[in-house]
Amino acid sequence: MAITGGVEPFDMDQMMELDMEVCHHNSMESVGALTTMADALPGLGIVAAVLGWSSPWRPGRPTGSHRAQGGAALVGTFLGILLCYGVAGPLSANMGKSAGTRQLPACAQGTDASFLKGSAP
Repeated sequence: MAITGGVEPFDMDQMMELDMEVCHHNSMESVGALTTMADALPGLGIVAAVLGWSSPWRPGRPTGSHRAQGGAALVGTFLGILLCYGVAGPLSANMGKSAGTRQLPACAQGTDASFLKGSAP
């Protein structure tokens, strides 16, 4: 578009700014989805704990099965918290930081705008 000369420098600058905003918004959607999943994982751990204890204990069952229910409940809770604060949370924070950096597109936008205005290299 710059070579054909059909676009004014101000219009080109506005189009590039809009394009950068759209790219930033699209990259932040996946970060938001991962953050939402990380926020839900402790709740899923609690659901796993409830389901681990939910099967009724009967007097005819061996004593070890009651301990297994408790162990399954604790493992479910631990796994939900570990995945939230140890995997998904830090991963989404790191993705958010890397998606927030826009130096290279901003530099290209400034260079293109200067070229269109006829500035010296």
